[in-house]
Amino acid sequence: SNGCANGGMSSPRAKQKLIPTLLGQRPVRWRMLPLHAAVLFGAPVPVVKAIIKANPNACSSPDDQGMVPLHLAFRAGVEEDVVVTLVEACPESIEMVDYKGRLPSMLVPKHAMNYADTVAEAFIRGPSHYYWSARVSGADRSRIQMEAADKVKALEDSIKQQNSMSERLLDETQQQLTDEIEALSLENIALKERTAFYEAKYDGVEEKEKVLVDHTNSLAERLRLTSLSEEHLATKLAKLEVSLKKKEAELEEMKTKSQEKK
Repeated sequence: SNGCANGGMSSPRAKQKLIPTLLGQRPVRWRMLPLHAAVLFGAPVPVVKAIIKANPNACSSPDDQGMVPLHLAFRAGVEEDVVVTLVEACPESIEMVDYKGRLPSMLVPKHAMNYADTVAEAFIRGPSHYYWSARVSGADRSRIQMEAADKVKALEDSIKQQNSMSERLLDETQQQLTDEIEALSLENIALKERTAFYEAKYDGVEEKEKVLVDHTNSLAERLRLTSLSEEHLATKLAKLEVSLKKKEAELEEMKTKSQEKK
Protein backbone atom coordinates (compact mmCIF):
# COMPACT_ATOMS: atom_id res chain seq x y z
CA SER A 1 0.00 0.00 0.00
CA ASN A 2 3.08 2.27 0.11
CA GLY A 3 2.76 3.14 -3.58
CA CYS A 4 -0.99 3.78 -3.53
CA ALA A 5 -0.87 7.38 -2.42
CA ASN A 6 2.08 8.25 -4.63
CA GLY A 7 0.86 6.75 -7.91
CA GLY A 8 -2.90 6.87 -7.47
CA MET A 9 -3.78 9.99 -9.47
CA SER A 10 -0.73 10.29 -11.75
CA SER A 11 -1.63 10.51 -15.41
CA PRO A 12 0.28 8.37 -17.90
CA ARG A 13 -0.80 10.77 -20.65
CA ALA A 14 1.24 13.43 -18.93
CA LYS A 15 4.27 11.17 -19.05
CA GLN A 16 4.05 10.04 -22.66
CA LYS A 17 7.34 9.29 -24.32
CA LEU A 18 7.95 9.88 -28.02
CA ILE A 19 9.96 7.28 -29.94
CA PRO A 20 11.08 7.39 -33.59
CA THR A 21 9.21 5.15 -36.08
CA LEU A 22 8.94 4.85 -39.87
CA LEU A 23 6.07 7.32 -39.67
CA GLY A 24 7.93 9.75 -37.49
CA GLN A 25 7.76 10.42 -33.76
CA ARG A 26 4.94 8.50 -32.10
CA PRO A 27 3.86 8.40 -28.40
CA VAL A 28 4.11 5.10 -26.47
CA ARG A 29 0.78 4.08 -24.93
CA TRP A 30 0.77 2.07 -21.70
CA ARG A 31 -1.97 -0.28 -22.75
CA MET A 32 -2.44 -3.02 -20.16
CA LEU A 33 0.09 -3.52 -17.42
CA PRO A 34 0.77 -7.06 -16.07
CA LEU A 35 -1.63 -6.80 -13.13
CA HIS A 36 -4.30 -5.18 -15.34
CA ALA A 37 -3.98 -8.08 -17.81
CA ALA A 38 -4.08 -10.70 -15.05
CA VAL A 39 -7.27 -9.19 -13.59
CA LEU A 40 -8.94 -8.74 -16.95
CA PHE A 41 -8.23 -12.31 -18.09
CA GLY A 42 -9.43 -13.87 -14.82
CA ALA A 43 -6.15 -14.96 -13.28
CA PRO A 44 -6.52 -16.82 -9.96
CA VAL A 45 -5.82 -15.13 -6.64
CA PRO A 46 -2.31 -16.69 -6.20
CA VAL A 47 -1.20 -15.19 -9.53
CA VAL A 48 -2.60 -11.79 -8.60
CA LYS A 49 -0.84 -11.90 -5.22
CA ALA A 50 2.42 -12.92 -6.90
CA ILE A 51 2.31 -9.92 -9.25
CA ILE A 52 1.51 -7.58 -6.34
CA LYS A 53 4.38 -9.05 -4.35
CA ALA A 54 6.73 -8.50 -7.28
CA ASN A 55 5.49 -4.92 -7.78
CA PRO A 56 3.67 -3.40 -4.77
CA ASN A 57 2.83 -0.28 -6.85
CA ALA A 58 0.92 -2.29 -9.45
CA CYS A 59 -2.43 -1.80 -7.66
CA SER A 60 -2.16 1.95 -7.90
CA SER A 61 -0.67 2.18 -11.40
CA PRO A 62 -3.20 3.45 -14.00
CA ASP A 63 -3.29 2.25 -17.60
CA ASP A 64 -3.67 4.45 -20.67
CA GLN A 65 -7.30 5.07 -19.66
CA GLY A 66 -6.38 6.11 -16.12
CA MET A 67 -7.84 2.88 -14.72
CA VAL A 68 -6.23 1.05 -11.86
CA PRO A 69 -6.61 -2.76 -11.64
CA LEU A 70 -9.65 -2.37 -9.38
CA HIS A 71 -11.53 -0.58 -12.19
CA LEU A 72 -10.97 -3.57 -14.47
CA ALA A 73 -11.83 -6.02 -11.70
CA PHE A 74 -15.25 -4.42 -11.15
CA ARG A 75 -15.92 -3.96 -14.84
CA ALA A 76 -14.95 -7.56 -15.74
CA GLY A 77 -16.92 -9.05 -12.86
CA VAL A 78 -14.01 -11.14 -11.56
CA GLU A 79 -14.19 -13.28 -8.45
CA GLU A 80 -14.81 -11.49 -5.21
CA ASP A 81 -11.57 -12.86 -3.73
CA VAL A 82 -9.62 -10.99 -6.42
CA VAL A 83 -11.46 -7.75 -5.62
CA VAL A 84 -10.77 -8.17 -1.90
CA THR A 85 -7.10 -8.89 -2.64
CA LEU A 86 -6.77 -5.69 -4.68
CA VAL A 87 -8.55 -3.59 -2.06
CA GLU A 88 -6.46 -5.01 0.78
CA ALA A 89 -3.26 -4.39 -1.19
CA CYS A 90 -4.20 -0.79 -2.01
CA PRO A 91 -7.21 0.50 0.01
CA GLU A 92 -6.96 3.96 -1.61
CA SER A 93 -7.81 2.46 -5.01
CA ILE A 94 -11.53 2.34 -4.10
CA GLU A 95 -11.49 6.16 -4.27
CA MET A 96 -9.34 6.53 -7.41
CA VAL A 97 -11.01 7.79 -10.57
CA ASP A 98 -10.10 7.20 -14.19
CA TYR A 99 -9.75 9.90 -16.84
CA LYS A 100 -13.53 10.06 -17.10
CA GLY A 101 -13.90 10.64 -13.36
CA ARG A 102 -15.33 7.20 -12.63
CA LEU A 103 -14.72 5.29 -9.42
CA PRO A 104 -14.08 1.52 -9.68
CA SER A 105 -17.50 0.85 -8.14
CA MET A 106 -19.19 2.77 -10.92
CA LEU A 107 -17.99 0.22 -13.48
CA VAL A 108 -19.77 -2.74 -11.93
CA PRO A 109 -22.12 -4.27 -14.53
CA LYS A 110 -25.78 -3.88 -13.68
CA HIS A 111 -26.37 -7.62 -13.85
CA ALA A 112 -23.47 -8.31 -11.43
CA MET A 113 -25.48 -7.63 -8.29
CA ASN A 114 -23.29 -10.06 -6.32
CA TYR A 115 -20.77 -7.24 -6.07
CA ALA A 116 -23.17 -4.91 -4.30
CA ASP A 117 -22.26 -6.14 -0.82
CA THR A 118 -18.54 -6.03 -1.57
CA VAL A 119 -18.73 -2.48 -2.92
CA ALA A 120 -20.88 -1.26 -0.05
CA GLU A 121 -18.66 -2.90 2.54
CA ALA A 122 -15.56 -1.41 0.91
CA PHE A 123 -17.00 2.14 1.03
CA ILE A 124 -18.36 1.76 4.56
CA ARG A 125 -15.08 0.49 5.92
CA GLY A 126 -13.03 2.95 3.97
CA PRO A 127 -9.37 2.78 3.01
CA SER A 128 -8.17 3.03 6.60
CA HIS A 129 -9.84 -0.25 7.49
CA TYR A 130 -8.02 -2.13 4.75
CA TYR A 131 -4.84 -0.29 5.56
CA TRP A 132 -4.90 -1.42 9.16
CA SER A 133 -6.11 -4.87 8.14
CA ALA A 134 -3.07 -5.13 5.95
CA ARG A 135 -0.89 -3.88 8.81
CA VAL A 136 -2.43 -6.47 11.17
CA SER A 137 -2.06 -9.17 8.54
CA GLY A 138 1.55 -8.14 8.05
CA ALA A 139 2.08 -8.19 11.82
CA ASP A 140 0.56 -11.66 11.97
CA ARG A 141 2.83 -12.79 9.18
CA SER A 142 5.81 -11.25 10.95
CA ARG A 143 4.82 -12.95 14.20
CA ILE A 144 4.40 -16.29 12.43
CA GLN A 145 7.73 -15.81 10.68
CA MET A 146 9.42 -14.95 13.98
CA GLU A 147 7.87 -17.97 15.67
CA ALA A 148 8.97 -20.15 12.78
CA ALA A 149 12.46 -18.63 12.96
CA ASP A 150 12.56 -19.31 16.72
CA LYS A 151 11.48 -22.91 16.13
CA VAL A 152 14.09 -23.32 13.43
CA LYS A 153 16.76 -21.84 15.70
CA ALA A 154 15.69 -24.10 18.56
CA LEU A 155 15.81 -27.07 16.23
CA GLU A 156 19.25 -26.04 14.97
CA ASP A 157 20.48 -25.61 18.56
CA SER A 158 19.08 -29.03 19.43
CA ILE A 159 20.78 -30.57 16.42
CA LYS A 160 24.05 -28.84 17.31
CA GLN A 161 23.77 -30.11 20.90
CA GLN A 162 23.04 -33.63 19.70
CA ASN A 163 25.94 -33.45 17.25
CA SER A 164 28.22 -32.21 20.03
CA MET A 165 27.12 -35.04 22.32
CA SER A 166 27.57 -37.54 19.50
CA GLU A 167 31.06 -36.23 18.76
CA ARG A 168 32.01 -36.36 22.45
CA LEU A 169 30.64 -39.90 22.77
CA LEU A 170 32.50 -40.90 19.62
CA ASP A 171 35.75 -39.44 20.97
CA GLU A 172 35.28 -41.23 24.30
CA THR A 173 34.52 -44.52 22.51
CA GLN A 174 37.57 -44.13 20.26
CA GLN A 175 39.78 -43.39 23.29
CA GLN A 176 38.37 -46.40 25.14
CA LEU A 177 38.99 -48.64 22.13
CA THR A 178 42.52 -47.26 21.80
CA ASP A 179 43.24 -48.04 25.48
CA GLU A 180 41.83 -51.53 25.12
CA ILE A 181 43.93 -52.16 21.99
CA GLU A 182 47.07 -50.97 23.80
CA ALA A 183 46.26 -53.24 26.77
CA LEU A 184 45.70 -56.20 24.45
CA SER A 185 48.98 -55.43 22.69
CA LEU A 186 50.81 -55.48 26.04
CA GLU A 187 49.13 -58.76 26.99
CA ASN A 188 50.09 -60.20 23.62
CA ILE A 189 53.72 -59.18 24.14
CA ALA A 190 53.74 -60.73 27.64
CA LEU A 191 52.18 -63.92 26.29
CA LYS A 192 54.81 -64.15 23.55
CA GLU A 193 57.60 -63.66 26.10
CA ARG A 194 56.12 -66.37 28.36
CA THR A 195 55.77 -68.74 25.42
CA ALA A 196 59.37 -68.12 24.39
CA PHE A 197 60.48 -68.76 28.00
CA TYR A 198 58.72 -72.13 28.20
CA GLU A 199 59.92 -73.08 24.74
CA ALA A 200 63.48 -72.36 25.80
CA LYS A 201 62.99 -74.13 29.14
CA TYR A 202 61.54 -77.31 27.67
CA ASP A 203 63.67 -77.35 24.54
CA GLY A 204 64.88 -80.97 23.92
CA VAL A 205 62.39 -82.46 26.40
CA GLU A 206 61.19 -84.95 23.83
CA GLU A 207 64.70 -86.22 23.16
CA LYS A 208 65.38 -86.46 26.88
CA GLU A 209 62.12 -88.26 27.39
CA LYS A 210 63.05 -90.76 24.62
CA VAL A 211 66.44 -91.41 26.22
CA LEU A 212 64.76 -91.90 29.60
CA VAL A 213 62.27 -94.32 28.09
CA ASP A 214 65.05 -96.28 26.42
CA HIS A 215 67.02 -96.38 29.68
CA THR A 216 63.93 -97.53 31.56
CA ASN A 217 63.33 -100.27 29.01
CA SER A 218 66.96 -101.35 29.36
CA LEU A 219 66.64 -101.55 33.14
CA ALA A 220 63.47 -103.52 32.80
CA GLU A 221 65.23 -105.99 30.50
CA ARG A 222 68.12 -106.31 32.91
CA LEU A 223 65.69 -106.95 35.76
CA ARG A 224 64.02 -109.63 33.69
CA LEU A 225 67.32 -111.28 32.95
CA THR A 226 68.32 -111.02 36.60
CA SER A 227 65.04 -112.66 37.58
CA LEU A 228 65.72 -115.52 35.16
CA SER A 229 69.22 -115.93 36.55
CA GLU A 230 67.90 -116.09 40.10
CA GLU A 231 65.39 -118.73 39.09
CA HIS A 232 68.16 -120.70 37.40
CA LEU A 233 70.40 -120.37 40.46
CA ALA A 234 67.55 -121.43 42.73
CA THR A 235 66.97 -124.51 40.63
CA LYS A 236 70.66 -125.39 40.71
CA LEU A 237 70.77 -124.76 44.45
CA ALA A 238 67.80 -127.06 44.98
CA LYS A 239 69.52 -129.75 42.98
CA LEU A 240 72.69 -129.29 44.97
CA GLU A 241 70.78 -129.55 48.23
CA VAL A 242 69.16 -132.78 47.04
CA SER A 243 72.51 -134.13 45.96
CA LEU A 244 74.05 -133.07 49.27
CA LYS A 245 71.36 -134.75 51.31
CA LYS A 246 71.80 -137.89 49.23
CA LYS A 247 75.53 -137.84 49.86
CA GLU A 248 74.98 -137.27 53.57
CA ALA A 249 72.59 -140.22 53.66
CA GLU A 250 75.10 -142.40 51.90
CA LEU A 251 77.83 -141.28 54.26
CA GLU A 252 75.69 -141.97 57.27
CA GLU A 253 74.87 -145.41 55.91
CA MET A 254 78.58 -146.12 55.38
CA LYS A 255 79.33 -145.10 58.95
CA THR A 256 76.66 -147.40 60.25
CA LYS A 257 77.98 -150.33 58.30
CA SER A 258 81.53 -149.66 59.45
CA GLN A 259 80.51 -149.72 63.09
CA GLU A 260 78.63 -152.96 62.68
CA LYS A 261 81.64 -154.64 61.24
CA LYS A 262 83.65 -153.74 64.26
